Formats: sequence, structure tokens, C-alpha cells
Amino acid sequence: LYTISASQYDSHTFLTQEFFWRPLATFGYRTLYALFGTNPFYYRIFELTIHSLNALLVYYIARKLSKDSIVALTAGLMFAAFYSHTGTIFSGGLFYEPAYSFFCLVAVLTFLHFQDTNKTGYLAVSLASIFLALLTKDSALVVFLLILTLDQIYRPHPLPRIRLGLILSLVVTGAVYFVLKTNFLPSTAYSVQIWQLAVKEYGIHYMLKQMYRAFFITISNVCPGKDLSGVFYLAFIVFIWKSTRYRHLAITTGTLLLVSLIPLLSIHGITNRYLYLPSAFSVI
Repeated sequence: LYTISASQYDSHTFLTQEFFWRPLATFGYRTLYALFGTNPFYYRIFELTIHSLNALLVYYIARKLSKDSIVALTAGLMFAAFYSHTGTIFSGGLFYEPAYSFFCLVAVLTFLHFQDTNKTGYLAVSLASIFLALLTKDSALVVFLLILTLDQIYRPHPLPRIRLGLILSLVVTGAVYFVLKTNFLPSTAYSVQIWQLAVKEYGIHYMLKQMYRAFFITISNVCPGKDLSGVFYLAFIVFIWKSTRYRHLAITTGTLLLVSLIPLLSIHGITNRYLYLPSAFSVI
């Protein structure tokens, strides 16, 4: 994988900070540049290390949800070898994609532990991971919805359906992030208008169609230009019909996948890096 992609990505690109406030990603770029200059080799090694950690997190999340080590191992290996990750991992300039996904996956895993044990320490780690993910890339806002989805669907023990303490914790975490963001980069105060512009420019039908395409590509792991939808959906229906033992797992991870694709509603065109985090749930 490395040999093939090494000849395709020979340059390192820096992010402009005119609109996005990503201090942790910026700090990472500056640190790598101070240590290794513009030699792409070390950037790719760093990205590959983060990707390997993410594959390990996918394994533990799958094991937590399925209670099956074979399912977990298969999911972890599939995520590690997902073809569309190649450009993201070895680009040399997109490490913020696997980096913010790392913090999101840590937040999900520690929240699952919190649900199992009801220990507030796990919740604190989950909230801290969400905050670090937001400092890496603002698309991490979707993790708030992922946590709320898990709180409603994944229930190892009977708990109140709505926990105001959890909602308050998430609101405080988000509020602190937005206060800091608008303080250091005032131009982002009106970033919510991105959704309004997307609806006005592309239309709701286009946005939903794009989310559908992303759902198909993420699960089937095929090139976007290949029309294999007939074969794919036939196999998917058979899978759902036969997987009665893992029906709850399929519903849980399927819902998480749909939620993780929500940021694509405001993006024109689908690139593989936008599907990095959603693929963590599709492989399970």
C-alpha cells in the first residue's frame, strides 16, 4: 500500500486558517514541519500510525457492541485495509482527518464504557476527547449526535431514556468550544450559514442524494464510478435477513453510520477523506 501511494503524493500542503479554526491540527503541522521540514515520508509514517490506532479502536468498539471477538477482528482488519483510505493516509497533508477521527472514536469507546459501568471518569474522558476532536476539525460536531444516538440505542442496563446530566455535559462542552472559536476567529461566528447556503444553492434533493451515495460507497467499498448497486443491494438484503443473531448490532451501527454522514449534507461532491470516520461504523 505504501509503495503504490508513495509515487502519487509527493507534496505537503498546509491548511489556511482564514475560515476554519483548527488549533490542534495547526499545532501538529507546525511541529511536523519544525522536525522534518517538507519531507513527506515522516508525515506519512505519522498518518499511518494514527490510522493503525484507529483500526485498533474500531476493533474495541466492535467487540464492545457485538460481544464477539471474530466480528471485532474482522471489522478492525477491514477498516485497516479499506481501499479508499489510501489517499487520506499517505497524502502527507491530511493528517487532521484520521486525527479528529481518532478522538471521535475514543469518545465513542469511553462512552460505551460509561454506559456499562456508569462511572463518571469514562464520561469525563469522552467529553475531553470530543473537545480535542473539535480542536482538530470542526466536523467533529457530529460526535455529539453519535453520543446521543448511543445513549438511546445501546442500553446494556435499564436507564432513563433522557438523561439531562448527559445533555448538559454535551451542551457545556460545545459552548466552551464555540466561545473559544468565535473569540480567536470572529469570522466563524456565522459559520452556521453554511447549511443555509447549501440548501439554497444545491437543494434538499441534491443533499439527500449525496448522503445516499456516500452511504452506498461507504458500505460497499467500491469506486464511486462503478455501478454495482443491483448486486450490492441484493447481497445487503440477504445479509440483513440472515443476520438475526446480530440484528441489534446491525441496527446500532447502521444508525451510527447514517448519523456520521450528516456533515456531507453541506458539502458539494464526495471525496474519500469525508468517508474516513463513517467507514469505522460501516465495517462493523
